[in-house]
Amino acid sequence: MGRLAGLEYRPLDIWTHLAEIADDPTVVVNANPPTFLKGFERFFDTKGRLTWDEPEYQPWDPVPDTARMHEYMKGKAALLLYLQQKAPGEWTDTPVFGRHLSPGQVVYLNSNRPEEVFEITGGPKIASKVGADLNPLDRQTLPWTYEITPDSRVELLPVKSSVMDYYRGLWVHRLVATPGSYNLLVLVDGYVAGGIGYGAESIIRPYKADSKWAEHLILRFAFGAPHDSLRTTRLATMLALTRTAAKRTLTGQAAVYLEVSKGCVTVEYTRHPEVKGLRGLMKLASKDEHPDGFKLIYAAEWNDVQLSDVVAEFCRKEAKWQASRTAAAAVSTAE
Repeated sequence: MGRLAGLEYRPLDIWTHLAEIADDPTVVVNANPPTFLKGFERFFDTKGRLTWDEPEYQPWDPVPDTARMHEYMKGKAALLLYLQQKAPGEWTDTPVFGRHLSPGQVVYLNSNRPEEVFEITGGPKIASKVGADLNPLDRQTLPWTYEITPDSRVELLPVKSSVMDYYRGLWVHRLVATPGSYNLLVLVDGYVAGGIGYGAESIIRPYKADSKWAEHLILRFAFGAPHDSLRTTRLATMLALTRTAAKRTLTGQAAVYLEVSKGCVTVEYTRHPEVKGLRGLMKLASKDEHPDGFKLIYAAEWNDVQLSDVVAEFCRKEAKWQASRTAAAAVSTAE
């Protein structure tokens, strides 16, 4: 609110909002609706653990609703701009801009009055830079309710950035711009269950010659597939902190960097003084205030354990965590 003076937010159903502003010639509507039915509803479903005074709304179905919005805004005074992800050539109406998203998918920017946009742009525009291809594996992702047990088989598969970036875009709902130089997909019983990315820049060209982190690899990211009850990101992080995992991807010349490293270090920029997801896994090494909150450095020495031992430890800790949550919920209900 301080940075964007005058910004207001109201949780409204899109059709209610459009009805309010459609006839206002001073309004420009910039819509970026979901690309699949109930995508955001599923992402934020707390299974009843969190309730609030939720406004009434209609789930967005991109197949009929995008065309419905376009037809509703035809002839209206407000100017509508909206994004639409489709196969090449399958736009709702004359697009004013387009950019390649992935093989067979283009993001189009459409308008209810494209001719007005063309007066400014001179005609339809296409993004000059084609994004890198994304290449998911021909494997299923971990089901939301899949049971991971101490006997589950874990594999770590070295992959190229084009493969890892697909799963990062699918599951990491925040800006994570820096790719990992050495990437591993986490497979659990054959399902894609997460990803790990390391960097060796801290050793190859440390920010400071006397930096104490010059003997640590960078843990760029560790994330897990969405799950109904298990903290799969913790499993990916626990695996990432093992020398066994690092050996899977730091091969050839990169093996030298692993050999001289003592462990991993990662940097977190956050509004909070602690990253709870790393509690018990990595130690907070430094905390500096930042314009948007805090710059936190977490570090951990290598664990010389086998992957099967990590899975067993993960299952033990998750069972303990689930039991504590159940007990806390029972106390809360009693009160």
